Amino acid sequence: MFNSGDDRVRLPVKMTLADGRILIGNLLANMGGTLERTLNNEALFISFEDQESERMIAKNTIVEVLARPKGEVVEEKTPLAVNIDEPAHITLGVTEGASGEEITHAFVSKAEHYRPDRFENVNLPPEVAEYIDSSYRKLYAAHNTMMEGKTHAIGQVA
Repeated sequence: MFNSGDDRVRLPVKMTLADGRILIGNLLANMGGTLERTLNNEALFISFEDQESERMIAKNTIVEVLARPKGEVVEEKTPLAVNIDEPAHITLGVTEGASGEEITHAFVSKAEHYRPDRFENVNLPPEVAEYIDSSYRKLYAAHNTMMEGKTHAIGQVA
């Protein structure tokens, strides 16, 4: 799907994501690549495949990666749905009663990774472009939701 050749090595892993999902499958690395090199390189996304599909996963959503023994049989199905209904404060990583300044700081620091203009000159796979766009929109909506009725630094009420 993301690489036209079969010049990748499959590294069996069990990954825990920030939203609590556990993915079991293969991390796809360049030939000769190791788990450590793949996770620590400069790329923002990794290629991952499970029983359902191959997809790109943002590295900043990964909490833990465990190598699995090759040949391990996996019987459980991995859930594909992302929780788009999580509360705004969880999306932004702040407390429910966070101040306007804390909310804006959290939004700016997280949104920096998904700014639409950051990738406008990059030829991304459609799945990755969609992920980036939906992540930014989700952060923006969470910011607006939490800022309702809050006072901005310049004294205006949102």
